[in-house]
Order: sequence, then C-alpha cells, then structure tokens
Amino acid sequence: MFGSEVLDRNLVGDVLAAITSKGNGLLSAKESEACSLRKTLQWAKNLMFDNIVIEVDCASIVMAINNGTQSLNSRLGTILLDYHNLMAFFTTY
Repeated sequence: MFGSEVLDRNLVGDVLAAITSKGNGLLSAKESEACSLRKTLQWAKNLMFDNIVIEVDCASIVMAINNGTQSLNSRLGTILLDYHNLMAFFTTY
C-alpha cells in the first residue's frame, strides 16, 4: 500500500486545494514516488491548470525523468512514460 498528498498553492504559498490518495500493491520507493507524481499531473490536468511547478523530493525520480534512463519494459519506465505524456498538456513546468 502506498499513498500521496498533493497541495495546490498560489504564488505566496497559500494552500488553495489538496488531495490525498492511496493505492494497493507492492511498489518500490521509486515506483511509489512516480505514481504520486503521475496522480498529481492527472489532477492538475482535470482541473485544467496550464502553468504548473512540480516539486519532487526524490532525486532518483528527477534523474530518471531528466535522463530518460528507465526501460519502458519496467513498471517504473511505464509510469514515467505516463508522466511525459501528461506533461504535454501543460504549457510550462
């Protein structure tokens, strides 16, 4: 089981909205972080946000996103592919 929390803040840091979610399954820490990131982007897309800033505290996920080093044959690679596809809906990030 894994969970995530997401906050939407304005420019001065006030919380405008928040969501929490949980999932079932045996995931690695990286996979759990990537699932949380994907859920965040799905939420932002559904709310029709177009200008977003993502903050992630998992350095290995940031490196995997920036370097594209994950195999698409892996569960993590598939989640990160979803991330890249979702990012196409936003004008800046």
